Amino acid sequence: RIGKDLSHLKMRVRGPSFSPTDCIAWGQGNWADQVGSGDALEAVYAPQINEWNGRRSMQLNIKDLRQPV
Repeated sequence: RIGKDLSHLKMRVRGPSFSPTDCIAWGQGNWADQVGSGDALEAVYAPQINEWNGRRSMQLNIKDLRQPV
């Protein structure tokens, strides 16, 4: 969880078609209590450039998450 009120989620994920990648899920910090390391998730995301402290990197902006059924 990140942010002053810990309402956002920052994580690193890997998928079948990409290597481990940083992700941000604005307003979805509650997921930190629902999943653990190695758990499978399904996500809707958009790739974006993250600029922080003069450094640029690619990250996934998570729009929605769910646990697979």
